[in-house]
Amino acid sequence: MSQPPVDIFQMFDKIEDGTGLLRAVFEKSIAGVAVIGDDFRIEYVNDVACGIVGMPRAELLGQDFRKFLHPEAVSTVETRYISRRANLEPPGMYEIRVRRRSGELRTLLIKTAMVRGDAGTAKTVAYFLDLTEEKERAIRLRETENRHQTLVEAMGEGLGVIDPNGDIEYANPALCEMSGYEQTELVGRHAKDFIGMSEETVAARLSARRQGRTEHYEAYVSTKAGTCLQVAVSAAPLYSGAGAFIGSIAIVSDISELKKAEAALKRSEGRERAAREKALLYLDVMAHDIGNQLQVLRSSLELLETAAEGAPKAYLMDSILLSLDRCGSIISKARDIERIMSLPLTSVDLNQTLLHSVTMERSRFRDTTIQITNDVPQAEVRADDFLQKLFSIVIENAAIHNPRNDKQVFVGVESRSDGFLVTVGDNGPGIPDGIKGNLFDPTRRPGGFGLLVARHIVEKYGGKLTFADRVQGSPEQGAEFQIWLPAVDEE
Repeated sequence: MSQPPVDIFQMFDKIEDGTGLLRAVFEKSIAGVAVIGDDFRIEYVNDVACGIVGMPRAELLGQDFRKFLHPEAVSTVETRYISRRANLEPPGMYEIRVRRRSGELRTLLIKTAMVRGDAGTAKTVAYFLDLTEEKERAIRLRETENRHQTLVEAMGEGLGVIDPNGDIEYANPALCEMSGYEQTELVGRHAKDFIGMSEETVAARLSARRQGRTEHYEAYVSTKAGTCLQVAVSAAPLYSGAGAFIGSIAIVSDISELKKAEAALKRSEGRERAAREKALLYLDVMAHDIGNQLQVLRSSLELLETAAEGAPKAYLMDSILLSLDRCGSIISKARDIERIMSLPLTSVDLNQTLLHSVTMERSRFRDTTIQITNDVPQAEVRADDFLQKLFSIVIENAAIHNPRNDKQVFVGVESRSDGFLVTVGDNGPGIPDGIKGNLFDPTRRPGGFGLLVARHIVEKYGGKLTFADRVQGSPEQGAEFQIWLPAVDEE
């Protein structure tokens, strides 16, 4: 049942008595107020109502309120006005549009009620708020949201929104296409299920977001097809209007093809550099190494013509043969460099190859004690048939350049930085300071031709060949060559 009607006429009588209570309430109201009689005529309006329609009170009083309504609203409002006066209960709150004197349309939220006097006379009291600016703001907001939504859904990069716990709240079409998952398969899942990071790393990233930090990093995304994409991620924190942390937003760009192109460019640059170095090396080998041996051959042959039979002649013949052997060895090593660049890389057992090299060098250098220490049970690297030659060259270098009577070579293997470190040290006199800076110089080669070949092999494998004092701070206790090779990627 509806509430008993208010006797508005008695209240207006109080106004005449000077109390002004009802008029004060209406005039101070933030809402527009109008009283409509039984013939659609306006009997009262407050100042707010006058401001809404843009007309003074004197021009509004006595007017048919329907003339201020938008044509589309007239029928609805008129029907409700009549129904209310017939003691029916039509909706008491609704929106309508009215037209100002200037022709401008305003949107109002209106609430109406019936009041009756003692004589049974009925009046309609309407309270209304101008929603025009609020409606326009809402429209602009929706338009902005639609533009942003269109931009997000049309952008070429993936975009994801993650809640404070790391669960995915939104994934745009590009991210779905990139990962191969439908949006419904991504939303609600934890980010760690798709990104190639440990739980600790993911937790650290989320913690950084809570602290307000924006980060740019590279990662791998697991696709539905079972492949991995290399991506660049730009992640930033999200905050509510009140400034509370509500999650993270991440822009994800597929850089797999870019990385492949970079790798191809590096390989191309590496091949060009290797080709230049190889050409210079061959020239230097012919001019220096083979040239020196040819000079020995020429001198020995000249002396051979006048040498007496016996020991002098035999000595010269030995020198000639030794020089020929050295020329053959130099040419063989130069050919090795050519073959090094052409063989494909495969997965090779480092431990087995190193053990075979140590066994061979022990048989060659019986006057040298070669020890091996290996605490790595399994070590797979990308290499080729030259891996054994690499180890043999470095072990040979340690043995033949050691003048001590008790020659010792120390070989070790350990895991190091996503790869394996092979060390070959000796108890010799160490490497003189004057040679250290030029040890791998292809034009000087103080370490011999073999170390140059070793460097080419290591670089092809993507590793590093360095040297240091075997005992730090005590160079006189021998040198140590360090070969780092990357482990085979399990993926």
